[in-house]
Amino acid sequence: MAQAGDPLGLQGTVIDGKYVLGRAAGEGGAAIVYRAENKVWQVPVAVKFFVALSQAPPNEQASLLAEFTQEGRLVADLSTRCSAIVQPRDFGVLRQPGQAPLPYLVLEWLDGKSLDDVLVGETRAKIPPRTLEETMRLLEPVATALSLAHELGIAHRDIKPENMMVVGDARGADAQIKLLDFGIAKVMKRRLEGVHQTGTMPTAFTPHYGAPEQFSRGFGETGPWTDVFALALVLLEVMRGGARAFSGDDYMELGQQSMDESSRPTPKKLKLTVSDDVEAVFARALAVQPQHRYEDVRSFWQALVGASRPGAPAWRPPGQSIPPPPAAPSRSEPKPAAPRRSIVFVAAALGLLLIVGAAVAAGVRAAKTHKDATERSSSPSAAPPSSVATPESSASTSASAASPEAALCPAGSIVVSGGRFLMGTSADVLESAAPEHVTYVDTFCLDKAEVTVGDYAKCMDSGKCPSVPSGPGCHAGTPSNATLAMNCVAHGEAEVFCATREMRLPTEAEWEYAATNPIKDGAVDLVGGVAEWVADFMGTYREGQQVNPKGPETGAQRVVRGGSLRGNRAPADKPDAMTKLAPKAREGAAPAQRADNLGFRCAKPIR
Repeated sequence: MAQAGDPLGLQGTVIDGKYVLGRAAGEGGAAIVYRAENKVWQVPVAVKFFVALSQAPPNEQASLLAEFTQEGRLVADLSTRCSAIVQPRDFGVLRQPGQAPLPYLVLEWLDGKSLDDVLVGETRAKIPPRTLEETMRLLEPVATALSLAHELGIAHRDIKPENMMVVGDARGADAQIKLLDFGIAKVMKRRLEGVHQTGTMPTAFTPHYGAPEQFSRGFGETGPWTDVFALALVLLEVMRGGARAFSGDDYMELGQQSMDESSRPTPKKLKLTVSDDVEAVFARALAVQPQHRYEDVRSFWQALVGASRPGAPAWRPPGQSIPPPPAAPSRSEPKPAAPRRSIVFVAAALGLLLIVGAAVAAGVRAAKTHKDATERSSSPSAAPPSSVATPESSASTSASAASPEAALCPAGSIVVSGGRFLMGTSADVLESAAPEHVTYVDTFCLDKAEVTVGDYAKCMDSGKCPSVPSGPGCHAGTPSNATLAMNCVAHGEAEVFCATREMRLPTEAEWEYAATNPIKDGAVDLVGGVAEWVADFMGTYREGQQVNPKGPETGAQRVVRGGSLRGNRAPADKPDAMTKLAPKAREGAAPAQRADNLGFRCAKPIR
């Protein structure tokens, strides 16, 4: 019977004929760790039971256990190559009458404390936080372990202080730190897709250290770059004496902080004293868009060493002879030169084959972009250490400026990295935007702001755009209105203007994706300025997943999105309805209609 210190009621049980279970040593939403003794060797071991996997539906258990076993083999092989990874000793499945199979790992027993407990203890003892250099010395073994794993195509996906065990005096020269739970988050992600942490509810990652792609599929797949994001947050937490960079306990709030382009938790933003070069390295490591981050921890740590220790030789994982990453492939190649096993495996596990054609094409483009951007700055021979992070050295330089696609966008427009998102909403919330459905859009350019009166006037003066009649509330025809949004414009006139810039109106899917996903230096007034024409004819959404949908082929009305502040007020009994519904709200209008609260912006696909 379960009791305190024995939540599974297993104390005294002998498993596999040789492991005698003692009391529970730790418990989380996904797993419970027992201290045990190996009867044969008479040494203590840790037995970690993955209770969340045992709760899978019967028809999923066999495949999950097979995947778990394979991951265990990979981690066991990895741990033999790096002493900073906790050593797995054994693997098994506990089978008891009338109960679901309970998979477990037998691990080396570590007499130490988690890094989280170390930081809490130091704070209570009023020990000053570590400097950047002290923090890097402490966490270098973790960077070494992750660098090796990433070279082998393995990502951790749940980097956090609780998964780092410190053995010995944390402030002493002989302190050892080991990384736990390698490879487990990948299997947990498949089991717990869509589940987040609430109390003891399990999750595939820890929201306080979650990267945007872990909160939303719209940012792409997880991978080594996800570990870069989390490791940067851990570094900051250690430098702040245990204070997390993302605060709060609400899942949605933490997700918003992770995805907020306007407020990145870089050292200087957190009142830490670092050089501009170090600040730039963290800004890149914590970029919202995965393709703007370092590709892996090796690249990140090399940049951090170069920025913090000017003149030092390029960093290599101590004790490892890992060759530098291969040269970036040319953009004309059909696929990256060295596809990563773990990324492909995750894609399959998450069922992305449902949209394999679009997803593979987009994934190849994203991989090339990411590889091109990161390897130029991280290769040991690419640049002197002091200029490792030069592209991001000023606060005014956005991450999107470093993207190769940025040069393909016309002036005044920004790159919106493609991805998947939930388009629309349920019928009981807004019938015209139902049904809610998964949609994929490719990367595209989008005007940062609505087309202005001045922009349209220049087009008219050139003879390329038709004149627009003035009227009550219309902005055109008044010189002082040059910076205001161009309104009172018909759908066809908006199309002509965009065509003169070799652009077009955004599709409805592109517009909603940009409105509901945080974007670096993002588009403004998508909601709340004037309503905006989009390219689609008005029609009912189709069921099921869609890839770059364009709406009906014909129709009597075109779609209007966004809603102006004046035209989209919330009901008196639901004062917050506008902010929640505006990005999803849609209505139809005759193409010839003109209104003082109706304007447009332009878009362009990136091929």
